[in-house]
Amino acid sequence: MPSRIRLLLSLRHQELVRRLQRLHATHPKAYLALVAAVAAGGAGLLVAPALTVFLVTVELATSGLAPVAWSTGQWLEAALGLLAGGIAFVQARLRYPVPHGVRVSTRAAPALHEEVARVRRHLRAAAVDDVIVDAQPRVALVRLPHPLLPLLHRNRLLVGAPVLATHAPDHFRVQLARALGEVSAHNLGLAAWLYRLRQSWVQYRRALARRRGGRLLARWLDVYAPFYSRLTQPLLEAAVLQGDRLAALVAEEETVAEAICREQLLEDFLEEYYWPRIRKSAERHPEPRFRPYAHLALLFRRKLGRARGLRWLREAWNHDDGTGPSLFRRRLEALGYAEPLWVPPSEETAGDRYLPQERLRAILARLDMEWMGRERDHWRLRYQTANQGRERMARLGRRLEAGRLDVREALEYAALCRKHARPEAARAAYETLLSRFPEEPRVLYAVGKYYVSVGDPHGVKLLEWAMEKDSRYVHNACSLIADFVRRNGCRDLVATYVQRRLQAREG
Repeated sequence: MPSRIRLLLSLRHQELVRRLQRLHATHPKAYLALVAAVAAGGAGLLVAPALTVFLVTVELATSGLAPVAWSTGQWLEAALGLLAGGIAFVQARLRYPVPHGVRVSTRAAPALHEEVARVRRHLRAAAVDDVIVDAQPRVALVRLPHPLLPLLHRNRLLVGAPVLATHAPDHFRVQLARALGEVSAHNLGLAAWLYRLRQSWVQYRRALARRRGGRLLARWLDVYAPFYSRLTQPLLEAAVLQGDRLAALVAEEETVAEAICREQLLEDFLEEYYWPRIRKSAERHPEPRFRPYAHLALLFRRKLGRARGLRWLREAWNHDDGTGPSLFRRRLEALGYAEPLWVPPSEETAGDRYLPQERLRAILARLDMEWMGRERDHWRLRYQTANQGRERMARLGRRLEAGRLDVREALEYAALCRKHARPEAARAAYETLLSRFPEEPRVLYAVGKYYVSVGDPHGVKLLEWAMEKDSRYVHNACSLIADFVRRNGCRDLVATYVQRRLQAREG
């Protein structure tokens, strides 16, 4: 999909969410009535085939007539019943994909199941059918619809290995309470039920995608499920805040706030530091040798650091997604906190307390093996590409020393240095690029983009110069500057650059 189409769809989605949020804020009853009507229509279509079969069967059976004596209308009823029966048969044979991971039985991890049962009793939550440890950095409850009773569900608790490796037991309990709170007796309101239906439609859609039959249902869900998710987007914040309130029933509010910050720190650590460095090592080693899940607990304690952690927390606090302050900030403010909390890594983790060490090591080893299997082909390709890039960088470096690089080659050399050389070498390459071509808009834009990416405010000035010299850079440069000032807490300036970007696109 072209980038302009993606941008247009993104802007339209944001505008729809803003309108729904306004309706939710100004007329909450009307908004809930709208969502309830859409949900009732979807649920009605799910039960309609089985209900139609039942009614047609009763109607034809009570007529007392043999098929040869049926009227045209009764034959049409029978045809409708057969069609509905075929759809109901497809529904009954649906097999919902079980979440991938390692199933942990009560016998294998009694302490974990005892903790789940303790939180369940405290929250008066529904039963959990399975506990599965997977590779995702969260604790979540997956509700799989029953094949014969589509409005009933089976609950599977997904516990992310990264959470077990990095969360203190108290923080893990908060995450557990937030997940189980979805099926708590304290969370039975209409809004909560409408929000939970989002997951049901996703599960139906995935199940139908695995079958050749049921194309009519599948096509309907391809339209209905995304629409329902967008329609209920304003309920997301309420659901998250309600989860935090329920977590406060099993832990102190300060512990809940710490768990929110720990969740954010883990997300940023994985996305900004951990996985990028693991992928970077593919440039030096032809085969994946690192065990990311087994090593995560140790490296999280050693590499997080107070300065880096506080910077990530401030960025998350100041982030504006286009619909207002970040959800991270709103969650902490709802608990009475005016700033994020620094939570140092815990020596004892949830994995240490709730899983036998042999079982934990076996689970992490399996996740590591699966990761290596998924990554091996991509890893080799990155290694080959990196080798070619380093060879090209060396050739351009020799041409640079001889003073024979034009602007295009100099830009390519700086980009290759950023990708394959050390940070200080990359910075030197961009500084050399700027000193040799100080008036070239392409250079001003490239160097400015590099500077703001590493947190250097001098990049804003360079991007401004690039826009002055060539208006083609206004849209992208304004996006870069808006992101930079947003990360640094200058929210008043964000609107200015967003407006300039919109004007440039319209022009």
